[in-house]
Amino acid sequence: MNNRKGFVCQRIIGLDILRISLAILIYMFHSWMHFGCSYSYLNDFVSVGAIAMTGFFLLSGYSLQMVYGDKNLIDKHDLGIFYLKRVLGILPLYYFFAILYVLFLGKESLLENILLFPIEALGLQSTFTSLFGVTHNGGTWFISCIILAYLLYPFLQTICKYLNTRYKVVMLLLLVFLDVWGGVISHKFNTVHIYDNPFYRILEFSCGLLVADINMKSNSKLLHIIRTKWTLVSAILLLIFGVSLMRHYFQFGDYMLYNVIVLPCFAIMLFSFGTIRMPILERSNVIGYLGKISYAFFLTQFFAWKVGRIFIGLIGYDHNWVRILVTFVYCVLASIFVYECVQKPIVKLVRRSTLIKVKQ
Repeated sequence: MNNRKGFVCQRIIGLDILRISLAILIYMFHSWMHFGCSYSYLNDFVSVGAIAMTGFFLLSGYSLQMVYGDKNLIDKHDLGIFYLKRVLGILPLYYFFAILYVLFLGKESLLENILLFPIEALGLQSTFTSLFGVTHNGGTWFISCIILAYLLYPFLQTICKYLNTRYKVVMLLLLVFLDVWGGVISHKFNTVHIYDNPFYRILEFSCGLLVADINMKSNSKLLHIIRTKWTLVSAILLLIFGVSLMRHYFQFGDYMLYNVIVLPCFAIMLFSFGTIRMPILERSNVIGYLGKISYAFFLTQFFAWKVGRIFIGLIGYDHNWVRILVTFVYCVLASIFVYECVQKPIVKLVRRSTLIKVKQ
């Protein structure tokens, strides 16, 4: 797909690097929160590592628009294929880990799980804010939000087609403002937190969509500046030090308040990562594979801390770096296992049966 002169839609290694980095930041945040791991001078930043989820939603919207931006998804056949691919990419591992959680870590009764089943199975739990702390929803809320975002994407993409670049920029700025201001209102009036609110996460997803479309179809002088490596490095440093300083001096507990820095920084990173070429890394199959297992890497963390405690109990040696090493290695190995043994076989099986039905 060639959307503008000099821009060809293909595998972009920068997006894989960003996806892997966000997955590692989430791991560091969870290990700090659930397992008492320390990261020395990075603790202020790591302690609000939940901001990585904003990056994930932006990246999801960006990635979809890269692939489907010029397609007519509203067409019946294309729409069905689009939704099938999204289902295959999300639900097999989600169901796998949800079942494991209910069996081994869940505290809800059989009746409660039966009552929850339709909501959990359809990915609607994020529409009930009070369900965040029930069963596995504290960890899978984002799957619910992304499912809702995917359902809306064909319509968002169609609307985007009818906007010129100027309106897209205005819309992007408006969505960024609304997302940031939502955190301010929630903090000021002490409302129910909006961290797992699908409306605000869909706003972030839509921001990623608009960033991708602008990046693909515009070639302004300002974009040339934003796309440079120096701007990318500046955005990364601003994200780390800006968030760390906010955390150190203001001690905000609401992660969405950090979006005043986080959202613009991640948007700039996408403008840069989406176009900067890295020939040596682009030949690396390892980076591409790590990007593919990042979803499984997140879900394996449900059991990482229990596995870590068992292992440390067996060796009788409890040290910060042992905790980090044991849980990180577990997450990597477990994510490879479930990706290869659960997700890929299910995807191949469903795709094969789907192709047979299409031929018939």
